[in-house]
Amino acid sequence: MEILTAILVFITGIYAYLTYQMSKISERSVQIMNEQTEAMSRPYIVIQPIVRPHSPCLYLKIYNSGKTPALNVRLELDKDFYQFDEPNRNLKNTSAFTSTFDSFAPSQELFFALGQGWIIFGESKNSLP
Repeated sequence: MEILTAILVFITGIYAYLTYQMSKISERSVQIMNEQTEAMSRPYIVIQPIVRPHSPCLYLKIYNSGKTPALNVRLELDKDFYQFDEPNRNLKNTSAFTSTFDSFAPSQELFFALGQGWIIFGESKNSLP
């Protein structure tokens, strides 16, 4: 009888250990699913240079590719950029780069014409490297 009780205690211990391990694995699965859900539903601000077909101009496109609005968005340029190489058209000083957006909705886009490629990368006094 004592042997059967010892075997039952041993089996119960194994059962408790395996149940604990399954509980830990289940908690980790829930954590991963929460992280995936958050990643799928969060805002993603994308900044992308664009060349439109049949146009020599380069554009800057800023948009929210996420599924929820981005809140308190502040865009900044780290150096001056003169649109079409005109000194009075400094992109850094436009309201989009000097103020904060309270909300940037999903699929909302901002487009900025930058200038012709040969000016931006070559002839400009402020050309890019």
